[in-house]
Amino acid sequence: MPDTLFARATRAIEESRALREQHRKAAGHYGETVNDLRLAMMDSAMLRSEIKARRDNEEPEVRSFRGNKQPFPLRNVERR
Repeated sequence: MPDTLFARATRAIEESRALREQHRKAAGHYGETVNDLRLAMMDSAMLRSEIKARRDNEEPEVRSFRGNKQPFPLRNVERR
C-alpha cells in the first residue's frame, strides 16, 4: 500500500510541475502579446498625430476640400 501511495504522490508532483511549466509559458506568451499590442498602439498614435500635423500644415485651399463639401476641387464650373 505505501508503494501505491508513493506512486500516486510522485505522479501528482510531476503533473503539478508540468502544469506550472505550462503556466509559465502561457504567461510569457501573454506578456509578449501585450508588449506587441502596446507597440502597435503607440505606432498608430504616432501615425495619427503625424497625419494631423501634415493636415494642419497644408494650404487652406487644399484643407477646405476635405470637409466633404466637394469630392474634389472644381474650377470654372457653375454651381446651381
